[in-house]
Amino acid sequence: MLNKHRDSPALFAPKHYHLVAAGNEGLSPKFRVEILGEKTGKPSKRITLQQRGIKIHSAVISYKRKNIQYHHQVVRTNHIKSFDEVRIHTAENLYPGEYVINIYFTSKQPLSSYQNLSEQGGKTIKDVDLRTYLPIFKVPETNDTAQFKVSYTNE
Repeated sequence: MLNKHRDSPALFAPKHYHLVAAGNEGLSPKFRVEILGEKTGKPSKRITLQQRGIKIHSAVISYKRKNIQYHHQVVRTNHIKSFDEVRIHTAENLYPGEYVINIYFTSKQPLSSYQNLSEQGGKTIKDVDLRTYLPIFKVPETNDTAQFKVSYTNE
C-alpha cells in the first residue's frame, strides 16, 4: 500500500506568516518569520519548507497544549539546494496540533524588495512566489491559502 501523504503539503497547513525584517539596505538583511499553522498526519521529527536563496540560522518550534507552552529543540537544519528546500529536524516527535514556528534567516534579496512586498498587503501566498523572500510550506494545488504580514524593526 502506498503512502499517499509521503510528500503531502497537507502535513502542515499554514494559516499565517508574519515576517519581521531588521537591517539596512547596505547590509545583508536579517529576518524572522513566525508561522502559525496546524500539523496533521503521523508524528515526525522533521518539517520541510520551500526556499530559494535563503540561509536559515536558527529555528524555534512551539506547541501549546492544555495552556502549557512546549518548545521543541531543533537539532539540525539541512539545506537541500537541488530541491529548493530546507529540512528542520527536532529531538522529539512533532504530534498533530497547533504550532508556532519562528525561523531566523538572512536573504540575498535587498531590503527594498521586502518593502515592495509589504506594499502588496492583503495578498495571499498564491499571488506571489514567496519562497524567494522567506521559507514557506509548500502550498497545495487547492483553494487553501495563508495570509502574510510584513513589519519592520530597528535592531
